[in-house]
Amino acid sequence: MMAGAELGGPPGRVLSGLLAQGVNVTIAAGLEKYAPVDIREAMAAAGRARIERSRGMAVGLMPLQGRLITEVEAISLMYSVSETQGRQVIRHPSQSVPL
Repeated sequence: MMAGAELGGPPGRVLSGLLAQGVNVTIAAGLEKYAPVDIREAMAAAGRARIERSRGMAVGLMPLQGRLITEVEAISLMYSVSETQGRQVIRHPSQSVPL
């Protein structure tokens, strides 16, 4: 999660409090948010206080702990659908209809 305020601001305080209480956190994120890097390395490189120049607010990164749900997984949880080679197919009890 991008953090623009010290210690993540209100979202950082709320999330850390929820985790301390043992609350299950669900993280809804689109596949476009995927970053194929080690999050610890990205956090070290993008510390908010280390930013020398920025266009707009300087932000750092903070890790989120919880269950990650992408849009593909959310749709399959809500409806009887699955993805096959980039093509989704609706599975009804009596028929299958390609989208």
